[in-house]
Amino acid sequence: MFISYEKKEEWPALAWLAKCKAGSDEIRVFAGEGVEAARDWCCEAVWDGGYADGAFDLTDIVAGTGIRLRDGVVAFVSSGSTVDRLVVVTIGDATFVSNSLCCLLSHLDSKPLVTYPNYHRDFHSIVSGLKQYRRQIPSACGNVTLVYFDNLSWDGRSLSITEKPNKDRQFGSFADYYDFLVGSMARISANASNSARMHPFSIVSTLSSGYDSATVAALARKAGCARAISFVDSRSGDGDSGEDVARQLGIELTLFSRNDYKRFPESEAFIYSGEGEGEESFLGALTGELSRKVLLTGFHGDKVWEKNTKLLSDEIVRGDATGLSLTEWRLREQFIHCPVPFWSCRSIKSIEKISRSEEMAPWDLRNDYNRPICRRILEQEGVPREAFGIKKRATARTFYESAEVLTPENSKSYGDWIRKHRTVWIRQGEIPPTMALDRAAYLFYTGRAKSMRFLMRLAGNLPVLWRAQNWLRSLHRKYIIENAPPSKYKRHIVNWAIEKVVMHYR
Repeated sequence: MFISYEKKEEWPALAWLAKCKAGSDEIRVFAGEGVEAARDWCCEAVWDGGYADGAFDLTDIVAGTGIRLRDGVVAFVSSGSTVDRLVVVTIGDATFVSNSLCCLLSHLDSKPLVTYPNYHRDFHSIVSGLKQYRRQIPSACGNVTLVYFDNLSWDGRSLSITEKPNKDRQFGSFADYYDFLVGSMARISANASNSARMHPFSIVSTLSSGYDSATVAALARKAGCARAISFVDSRSGDGDSGEDVARQLGIELTLFSRNDYKRFPESEAFIYSGEGEGEESFLGALTGELSRKVLLTGFHGDKVWEKNTKLLSDEIVRGDATGLSLTEWRLREQFIHCPVPFWSCRSIKSIEKISRSEEMAPWDLRNDYNRPICRRILEQEGVPREAFGIKKRATARTFYESAEVLTPENSKSYGDWIRKHRTVWIRQGEIPPTMALDRAAYLFYTGRAKSMRFLMRLAGNLPVLWRAQNWLRSLHRKYIIENAPPSKYKRHIVNWAIEKVVMHYR
């Protein structure tokens, strides 16, 4: 068996697609100009090992994706997180595997189904873990299989799922886990900057005033990272830059505003095509800033590093889908997304046990926002206790943050797309999505949210009823914040976005 390559200069630089034909020894790979290629492997990845060995198939500490031929079997390697994925479709005797849904559909001269209402729901289902997510989504060329975290093996005739190694890594103490994180970071950094690469990468961290990204920045600094990026404002409008943390760590901090993304409308469709809600659309502000970078983030730290977490499954159950919206955009921007808390996250029970251990008591604040491991890492680097992790803030965008979710240019493009396909809905006996109905849904949602907040404040000021505050708060989170269904207009933004990016490939 052998790999043949065809460069596609017009594609996003880190996109690739492989065609495997049953009974053929050839694996034909089409790849953007930024994909590293050797005789027996190709990748757009970094991992915790030597670059020349190309052993990204033998570890679970890997960011990005790749293809590895070993002993007559081809491994398609997915990222060691659930913020990236592989996509697969079989047509006749040919199986196609890619790191991009849009690339796959474009190559097959296909597109998403215009009226399918659940792409957003299907992508977000990965939050439920590796056993519970929706594995197939429909398209014009048939069902497409989504593969997160696991690898795929091709034996010349069929494709099978292969579990990543090192599932049962255990840590007996904080020192064990800390040494693992520091060592992995050093190896990732060395791999990324290896001079044997066609295009070496440098590492850059995100940084905020919260726990997770600040912890990642502290670990990255020990591996030589000298730069971090941050946003001066959070969703609530509060400051969230982490400037005090950066100053103590000796990291150069580049600041952006959450609204700076509006200057780069060309990035918006790529971001929405990843998961449908564009939660990281504010990162569009970094357009042109991340080329040949490994972007270190703290996604999933809210579960892995939180002392009071209840999600202790080794199936990687998450609290939200943050980070997933970067999966298509990063291929265009030429960066690798590396969310550090996913490193050995299948050993979450072992990590949680450390958080609850007696040795961590000096760093245990015993409140609702409590991550002793993060606090110890940062405080032992000299960051003052009051400089971080005091209040939970969020920068991710949601459908209901504002009435307008797209920039004016893309709002017009989306409206034109709806009008172009209006008859498809009508033939199915449905009303096409409309901005007017969306505004009504938005006002209904905000009205419910305001009413619930009023009830919480009222309960807090009345005798006896103040005890109901926590119950009302849980209802508010469950039925309004987390499970508020997107309107029909917002649900189909992802259909438009995928089709727009598909055309970009062509």
